[in-house]
Amino acid sequence: MVKNKMKNNLEPSLLSFIEQFVMGAFHLRQETRHYYRQTLFTFLTYFKTISQPKSCLLATIDQRTIVRYLKELRTRHSLKTVLPQARIITRFLSFLKKSGYLRENPLAQLKKEYPRKGLKGIVVALTGPSFQKDLQSLKAPLRFASPLGPSMQKFITLHRSQGSAYRAEECILSRFDCFLRSYSNPPRQLSDLILRRWLGLFSRSRPEHRYKNFMVIRHFCLYLRRFDPKVYVPDSFFSPSPPSPFLPYIYSRGEIAALLKEAKRLKSSIYSPRRGEMFYFLIALLYTTGMRLSEVLNLKLGDIDWKAETLSIRETKFFKSRLVPLSSSTMRQMEEYLQLRQGSGLPTHPESLIFQNLHRKGPYSKSAIEGPFREMLRCLGLKPPRGRRGPRLHDLRHSFAVHRLEEWYRRGEDIQSKLGLISTYLGHANIASTQRYLTMTTEVLEHASKRFNQYFTSI
Repeated sequence: MVKNKMKNNLEPSLLSFIEQFVMGAFHLRQETRHYYRQTLFTFLTYFKTISQPKSCLLATIDQRTIVRYLKELRTRHSLKTVLPQARIITRFLSFLKKSGYLRENPLAQLKKEYPRKGLKGIVVALTGPSFQKDLQSLKAPLRFASPLGPSMQKFITLHRSQGSAYRAEECILSRFDCFLRSYSNPPRQLSDLILRRWLGLFSRSRPEHRYKNFMVIRHFCLYLRRFDPKVYVPDSFFSPSPPSPFLPYIYSRGEIAALLKEAKRLKSSIYSPRRGEMFYFLIALLYTTGMRLSEVLNLKLGDIDWKAETLSIRETKFFKSRLVPLSSSTMRQMEEYLQLRQGSGLPTHPESLIFQNLHRKGPYSKSAIEGPFREMLRCLGLKPPRGRRGPRLHDLRHSFAVHRLEEWYRRGEDIQSKLGLISTYLGHANIASTQRYLTMTTEVLEHASKRFNQYFTSI
């Protein structure tokens, strides 16, 4: 228990703020709640001692006083102790700001202004001997500040206007811009020498990484040539070997059933009390709808249309939205999962996520799902004990497309007329994207061969 004397030093309203914040974090263990309270009591008691009589304590919380508090805390404790307390204080100040009790969160402002090493870098800088200089080193590097930077930004804008997210390419161009600025006199024109030096940075990278870093720059040069025919464009002999075509793994229906069975065996945790049921329904939804993992993780309760039995997928890849119809059995599984979800105490308003992360109070990260899924594959002997080789979670999407193709062949459907349907269902920009998902399996080849023979026999 926190000493009653410390509690008595604080106004009832401040104690109420602490309780609202701590009890709102319902995923915390009892001992962690105690640590949160103790940290915040100490924090607010310090500010009460430096605030003027009859003045509002919260009004004294600003960057200057936060620096003073962290410095004093650092004189008594190690960084290992101070850092978790700084994280708790940051969350508490964000809670006060969101609730309207605080105008700004000083620590959040510092994180936004000096983002390079996160809160840890800021705490280390603020508690150091020359914090102003240390803070400056944490500022975000300038983006697209080379002579070619503005053209790179226009190039990115062009691609995004055509429906592409272009995030990975933006990162490559941003690094290339930093590379150009490393020259004492940043070049305004590219050349073979510059390109060799650029590609030399990736000599130990994977082939697909080297190839991507070359092709993005080459496409940028081709874009510049539209405005000036004399602009340098690297020859194809500079190009590293393109990566070999990726062959997705097509799960058999038996393997899908085994994965679902394995999901139910996952142990629950304090952050995921219904972990087994959650993974079971997540895998079932990915396989039966062919949705992307990011689409499923961002689904909200309000996206479910119970009457029409559809899901609304909003502004995903290629900035496209679509309706995904669900089978009656999937709708029943959805209803059963949401009943379990509600029993875990998760919010039920329309903006709540279907797959809510109790710890982050937001969507699960991809790694939080892909990691346990890889372990499930290893338990079933579908993946090597180490490394990332073998089947992936995304292959459920490929399997959905191929199994649908097999079903159409069995029914004697006109496959060519159906490709547009599956392309729309998967949310692809065009049928060419869908064709990459339609990997040939033994069953598909057998059906295609029979249909070919029937056609020519009838001539």
